[in-house]
Amino acid sequence: MQLLVLLIGLATMLRAQEIQISQVSPFPNAHNVRSAVVTDLQGSSTYPCFELGNPTSLLFQFDLIQEDREWLKYTLVHTDWEGRICGVDRSQYIQGFVEQEIQDMEFGYNTTTNFVHYALPFPNEFMSPMVSGRYWLLIYKNDDWEDAANHILAFPLFVYQSQINMAAKMERAPGEGYFSKEMLRVEAYPTTNHFADIPRDIRIQAFQNLDLVPSQSALSPTVTFIQPNLWTFSDPNSLGFWAGNEWRMMDTRQIVSPGLHIQYTLPNQELPEVFVQVDESNAKGHYGWDDLNGRCVFGTTLTEVKALNADYLLTHFEYKSKMYSNGIIALEFCTAPGIKEMIPCSYNNEKQAYVVDVPIKQGIINYRYRWIGNHGVEEELKYTEGNFETTRNDYHLFLYQRDPLYQMDAIIGYYFIKEK
Repeated sequence: MQLLVLLIGLATMLRAQEIQISQVSPFPNAHNVRSAVVTDLQGSSTYPCFELGNPTSLLFQFDLIQEDREWLKYTLVHTDWEGRICGVDRSQYIQGFVEQEIQDMEFGYNTTTNFVHYALPFPNEFMSPMVSGRYWLLIYKNDDWEDAANHILAFPLFVYQSQINMAAKMERAPGEGYFSKEMLRVEAYPTTNHFADIPRDIRIQAFQNLDLVPSQSALSPTVTFIQPNLWTFSDPNSLGFWAGNEWRMMDTRQIVSPGLHIQYTLPNQELPEVFVQVDESNAKGHYGWDDLNGRCVFGTTLTEVKALNADYLLTHFEYKSKMYSNGIIALEFCTAPGIKEMIPCSYNNEKQAYVVDVPIKQGIINYRYRWIGNHGVEEELKYTEGNFETTRNDYHLFLYQRDPLYQMDAIIGYYFIKEK
């Protein structure tokens, strides 16, 4: 019921006909923040997690669509395993300064859209986590990080400590969900018995691709006297995750010639324009390419084209479909784990298609259409994108030891499944 209310509220919000950030966090975001991504230091998209004590930093990047520079700060906020703020003083889990200014910022160079680009390597010499667990890396302005009016954006971050080995696999769900759903089966191999109440304190949280809303509830372990050093995690009463999680793809890194799935471009306009090929409703296989599951890469490959240095391009979308009288069709862009950009489409009776024009930053962009309305969550993509079992999905599994007192739940194991 809560999720349904959230979706109805989202549908109401999207009627503003402007880009909205769909963000899974307890913090609001600034209205002009765009293109939030998480990469390694070489610029390749990555998941926001690292092992405690590992010096390898991640790069958290975003744009503010404005002319003037703002001096922004960041801090780390510890949460419980469900992402809720635990309320413990930051000095208990942060090594170094508890807040710090973002040093790396630059204006868009020779671009038609004015924006300021921010990049934050983390962890760094000024701040790093002292304990494992789930965090929010909060970006804010002014001095009060708790004031919602100062919040810019919150990136998710997972810090794990490898104390327990894990193994996992995905299996086809039985019965009616055989061709469309997958079940998660996990085993953990503890080397110590120093756990007070295993069924109560141990949980596994699993996320599919870049979605931080788990399709499957957190799993608790089953322990037997026959194999005390083996924990098994499964939920036979749940069909688990969708086997298909469809995203379409386009490439606008070079607009002097049409990119992947681009019909044509108009580079010599005041605001360069890109026309995406007409999208068909429920297009099987999405142009015949395997799903990329939300991996966004921004930046041009033509360094000599100085006038188009990762510019925002006016991008035209056309989605051939019948008109849905209940709810709205929204265009959704996946940029980083738990962070999506959404905008509603309007129906063109003459074209018998949903259309929308939106400025999108140059790069490889993953997008999809969602039917948001007064219906179940599983119906949202069924009629727009389908659910093709050939889609490849990634799964990130986090093994938590819960802290009943302070909710500073520790991550004591991590496992990654990459389907082939």
